[in-house]
Amino acid sequence: MNDVQKYIELIRTQATNPTDIKPMKKVLNREILTSSLFSTVEFGERFVYKISDPKTSMHNLLMAQILLKNNIPVPDSKIFISGGTYFEKYKIIPGITASLVMANDLLTHNQILDILTQALTLDKKISTLGIENTALVNDLVLCDRRYKHHIKTYGKFIANVYYHINKRQTMSGNVTLHHYDLNPANILLDENNNIRALLDLDSIAICDEYAALTQILSFWPMVTVDEIAKIYTQTFQRDIDTKRLTHLLKFRRTRDIITTKLRNIKSRKK
Repeated sequence: MNDVQKYIELIRTQATNPTDIKPMKKVLNREILTSSLFSTVEFGERFVYKISDPKTSMHNLLMAQILLKNNIPVPDSKIFISGGTYFEKYKIIPGITASLVMANDLLTHNQILDILTQALTLDKKISTLGIENTALVNDLVLCDRRYKHHIKTYGKFIANVYYHINKRQTMSGNVTLHHYDLNPANILLDENNNIRALLDLDSIAICDEYAALTQILSFWPMVTVDEIAKIYTQTFQRDIDTKRLTHLLKFRRTRDIITTKLRNIKSRKK
């Protein structure tokens, strides 16, 4: 067992307990990023390991292969298994996330709109890959993927309610493959604010365009419904119903408030 394998074994057995993180920082000089994420330097190159599960690992591996083959910039995913635990391994791509640039007020409004135009241009390429290309992927439909997460987070009753809402909201329009979560933290930029990579392969899912656009508007509050609709129409050559998008955005924000309250109630019970 080499150094990395020993370190992974420590992460696997102890990462569920946050109190173990501080003393583990000294182990093998590896850097702990979160309780399920750490980075290593191997042969002069830096990699990130992320604790995962078999289905998610296979989903992200296949998505990386398909997208990179079609010249869509994403991290190249590899699977690493230790002691029955699945890890995703990514080579770190140089760059800075849009969220960090925005946090330092380094972007004008027009630059933000340009980044979103780039992101939606890449999303259009994803949407035209054809669902048949993902036939080997399980649980690709967005509402199904979120259902399993909601069961773990809120219990079966709330998960069932959310499932029916999400199914109606995400499968009623033009349904195809999208990067569902184009929030600023998932967009990696170069020094000229050009997109270097889209992050978070977990969010490549089958949903309708309104679900994807509602997610964007939730994380880019400085962008208006009319602005995102204009960019989408120019990119996808398809009109967007701004009234419907506005309604979904209001519902999403209300749902987020309720979700936060439910999460707080659950955490207090623990």
